[in-house]
Amino acid sequence: MNAYLNKYFNDELAMEEADIFFSSLVRDQALKEEFVECHNLLGIVDLLPQKKDTEEAQESLFSFIEYMENKDCSK
Repeated sequence: MNAYLNKYFNDELAMEEADIFFSSLVRDQALKEEFVECHNLLGIVDLLPQKKDTEEAQESLFSFIEYMENKDCSK
């Protein structure tokens, strides 16, 4: 079942495999707990700031500031 769990979180689960996997989640409490734990961890990781996000935000801010400085506001 670990293979299905990995495939699920890598978005590689075929339809037939998904049916088997979700049926197993209903029957197997340990698998269900592992699934929930992995799902929660991924949710938490997604909330953490990513270095690339900060770099992109800074670049965007600098571009905006440059645009505003060069913009003719007298119109």
